[in-house]
Amino acid sequence: MLTSDALGSGQIAYRELIAELKLSIRPRDRFEQMLVETLALQFLRLTRTYEADAAVAPILFRGVREKLDSDGFEARTGDTLREEPFGVGKLPAADLLMRYEAGIWRQIDRIMERLDRWRRAHDDCAGRQSGDPG
Repeated sequence: MLTSDALGSGQIAYRELIAELKLSIRPRDRFEQMLVETLALQFLRLTRTYEADAAVAPILFRGVREKLDSDGFEARTGDTLREEPFGVGKLPAADLLMRYEAGIWRQIDRIMERLDRWRRAHDDCAGRQSGDPG
């Protein structure tokens, strides 16, 4: 699918993912091959998301630690949630990463479901053509 160096340094990892997924899924035709390539791209995106999360997490936890060391977590009601370092507007990158990761996993699930439906339909057609009563 990607013929240029659109992924830069990720091109090698992408090719390795494709090779591993081909061994695991064993695509039977060009359509399945395209699904495998799309799946590899989603896993590469997921890897990059986890790398970004690893960069954001220390910032988040440093903020939590600072808040715990201060009087920010006194037994109060109302204001406490607004003052938390991981509240809305304080570190939107963490929330965005979680949403992005969830979206990638949904895409992976959809690709796998599409592959399964394709194979079932293909097997049904092959069975009807060979004269097997379905």
